Amino acid sequence: MSAHDHLRSWPASAQRGGEHLAQLFTLVAAVVGAAIGLLAPVVSSATSRRTRERDAQQEIASSIMKIFEEGDSPTAVLTGRQNPSRRRLYLLALRLKSRSARDACLRFIACSNDSGTDDPDALTAWDSMMIEVAKIYTGGS
Repeated sequence: MSAHDHLRSWPASAQRGGEHLAQLFTLVAAVVGAAIGLLAPVVSSATSRRTRERDAQQEIASSIMKIFEEGDSPTAVLTGRQNPSRRRLYLLALRLKSRSARDACLRFIACSNDSGTDDPDALTAWDSMMIEVAKIYTGGS
């Protein structure tokens, strides 16, 4: 008996069951494909938004680090209540999403005194601030 003859001997209901199974598989594949097609833009949008937010935070961190790039004493850079660098650091700190980095920046501003001397507390706060800001800059937070 050949394979063709064997298929002919199957009951008609078994052949229809296989056809139904094929149709069901096609329907399931179409529904899954449609769902993937509908979800792809949402996933893509969320991914690009996260990337933009991370890039913006890294730019803020870079701007904070540039305030201190002259090599002067960190506290000397912020000497004086009306100091533009002090104001810039304050405004940049407020834009940080990382609470620990924002708090570290604000703590350093608070510890920086008007005399420009290197108070140990201010240097500790500066160290903490730079560690937190560097985490953002390198993508760690």
